[in-house]
Amino acid sequence: MASVFPAQTCSVCENESAGKCPRCRNYVCMEHYPRHSHEPCAKHIAQRQEEYVCYICGEAVVPEQWSAAIFAHYIDNFSCAGCGRYVCEEHTRRRSEHIKIAQDTMRSHRYNIVERYCSVCSSVRIFGGLTGAVWWAAGIATVIITGWFLYHG
Repeated sequence: MASVFPAQTCSVCENESAGKCPRCRNYVCMEHYPRHSHEPCAKHIAQRQEEYVCYICGEAVVPEQWSAAIFAHYIDNFSCAGCGRYVCEEHTRRRSEHIKIAQDTMRSHRYNIVERYCSVCSSVRIFGGLTGAVWWAAGIATVIITGWFLYHG
């Protein structure tokens, strides 16, 4: 009996897809899942190679992703989850791994996402890192100033 839901095919080689690339959203097989193995991600990495450096020491870092199975994918962007800047393994203060389950037609995929924090964002990670802490401070200041004007106005 023919399948009602056709299997997605790889955008590079037309083999059965192992899932979508989280960056370009193209369907890719296990062989082409790494960013440097399919377009447009390979072109993006090659063109912006000078941007992928640790902001502390200047060591080159390359965002990685790979598949262990047709349903299990690993993603490590080498960027701080708090400020978004690239950080090398040596200057990563805190590292954790989160699992995201994504539905894709009749099957699901497990994405193991590595979350890194630099030394600055590690201490304020409960607020979302440095960027999140600034947003929280701005929000609290806005509420206080608005309250002051309403009370004194």
